[in-house]
Amino acid sequence: MPRLRVLTGSRHDALIPIPILGDLKLGRSHECGGHLPDDRASRVHARVQFRNDALWIEDLASDNGTWVNGVRQQQVRIGPGDIIQIGGTTLRCEDGTASSDATLVQCLLVIQRLLSRDEEHIIERSIETLFLVLPATRLSLFTVTQAGEVLQGITTTRSTTASGHMSHGFAQRVLAEGRAIILEASTDSQSLNLTMREQNVRTALGVPVLLAGRPAGVLLCDNLDEPGRLGASHLRIMEFAAEALGHVFQRHAMRRLETQQAHAAQEFLAARRVQEQIFTKDPGALHGPMRWSVLYQPALALGGDFYDVNQDELGTTWVVADVSGKGVPAALVVSLLKAFCKCLYPRLLSPRQLILALDGLLRGEIPTTMFLTIVVIQVAPDGAMVSSAVGHPPILVARADGMVETMDGTQGMLCMWPHALLEERITERRSTLAAGDRVVLFTDGLIEAMDPKGELFEIERVMSQISASRALEPDACLRRIFDDVVCFAAGATWNDDITMVIGGR
Repeated sequence: MPRLRVLTGSRHDALIPIPILGDLKLGRSHECGGHLPDDRASRVHARVQFRNDALWIEDLASDNGTWVNGVRQQQVRIGPGDIIQIGGTTLRCEDGTASSDATLVQCLLVIQRLLSRDEEHIIERSIETLFLVLPATRLSLFTVTQAGEVLQGITTTRSTTASGHMSHGFAQRVLAEGRAIILEASTDSQSLNLTMREQNVRTALGVPVLLAGRPAGVLLCDNLDEPGRLGASHLRIMEFAAEALGHVFQRHAMRRLETQQAHAAQEFLAARRVQEQIFTKDPGALHGPMRWSVLYQPALALGGDFYDVNQDELGTTWVVADVSGKGVPAALVVSLLKAFCKCLYPRLLSPRQLILALDGLLRGEIPTTMFLTIVVIQVAPDGAMVSSAVGHPPILVARADGMVETMDGTQGMLCMWPHALLEERITERRSTLAAGDRVVLFTDGLIEAMDPKGELFEIERVMSQISASRALEPDACLRRIFDDVVCFAAGATWNDDITMVIGGR
């Protein structure tokens, strides 16, 4: 295996192996495979790696540069005998590969090319490649589950008569000992299990394959046609092969993860499109003396806030809810709310009755750890308003003279408190919206928005903005409040969804 020998510095005469797969980083950082305790070396100074079967060194924007044979280089091909200067450390490139290892290097480079091309069957192809360097008739790769169970995996054979089933017991022993093992019938016949004896195995080699330090497989080989061909000298080749297969396993795992992520992304996009369809009603299209506007700002791509509006002979009914949590689980509950509201509107329920009906429908349909707060208002054409709320921020009513009233709801949580307790406690409040009055509904994401210091926006700022902008149209008033929140947050991350509904006569 090619290596670097340290000629000067605190690591004098140390040997640094260069991996056939991946790269070797040289620098002052302990995270570098070639750690150089040298103050003149950069933290990650240079990189050595194989490219197209040749060895290259590349400077990684170091302070003092990388010098090869006395010339500063950005990247250059290197070989045995070349002198490399990194900071105050001098290294020499050496060829530690004996002539018998030349084929091994070529084999591992073939595996590397398979990885770079992202072959569909890279594990099978990589195992077949090992026949170039191992005098074996059978090669088998057992897989190891997360629970440590050894499973018969891929077996490839050069013999037309050899069984494709290699010893499961031997694979388990290799896994248990966690090291390369050779079994020879002439010296260790007692260790041969029934399967190996039935197949007349004389010599077998096994080595664990690691993925991120965890056993991911066991590689076995034997030679049934020429039992004397395999020996202890081939264990080193098996260990090299296992290291290469570890990279293959990693790539294979990455392919699976990428596929899973692609499917998850498609499902997430579909969920987002479904949620977008929930919020398609145009408040500007509502008829009657009231003018309405709504703003919805989710903290994530999928939010847990919900709003909906319906007009019937009772007037205009608005429902605003806040589901616990965020992301996909909360979005699924929001979808249920939409469906249940649509089913309940034709029953012409009052706000209190609608909340109790939603609580009854949702129970048993969502996890017991989830809950929601809700506010419902009904505004008749003459301005008479009936409202009911559970666990939600107060309804704000801004009068034409600038006074802002708060209408608190009932404490509690839908789907968490006993239904009988909600029936007992939920009440309705009545009010009248005159010309010039405004009604404002919102979720707690508005008043709990935080600035970089962690201070809350709070309801007093909302009330002040509503009073100051009462002469504006609902849409402009709503935008003014939201702009104030954005300015207040000063770039801080949104911790919760924000929903606001404003209506005025």
